[in-house]
Amino acid sequence: MAGITDRMVRGLVVDAIKAGRRVTQADGTVPGLTMLVSGTGYAAWRFRYWLAGKHKAVAIGPYPKIAIAEAREIAAGFRVSVANGVDVAEEKQANKELAKLEKEEALLIAEVKALEQQLVQVHEWIEQWWQSASKAKRVALHRQWKERAKSGRDN
Repeated sequence: MAGITDRMVRGLVVDAIKAGRRVTQADGTVPGLTMLVSGTGYAAWRFRYWLAGKHKAVAIGPYPKIAIAEAREIAAGFRVSVANGVDVAEEKQANKELAKLEKEEALLIAEVKALEQQLVQVHEWIEQWWQSASKAKRVALHRQWKERAKSGRDN
């Protein structure tokens, strides 16, 4: 069977909108590659497969953002992975979560660096103030800190 063409996809979109329901079409070139078109005309590629006795599916991406040739290439890679016993849907989800964690880690690292920089600036300001303050001011401030520490107040 010949594979799906751009013209066929456009026809599926029209048919799905007219019918007001979802339409699916297997590619025929790569087993498991399927085009799904919603009743609203949204078209997306999906790879369907069996693993450990269960039917599974994984989204490849929207059409036309993911072109037919690219969808076939991705599906062929998924077929190889499934043949090796890899659950591509779980692997895709794990990669997505890993990317999210890496992004969060990068944000936290940037926040820590910004806080470190602020701490250095505050420390420098305190050092300058301490150097310029008279001995009487320093002693008075030291007494205030001791009193606050004894009373347990942070202010």
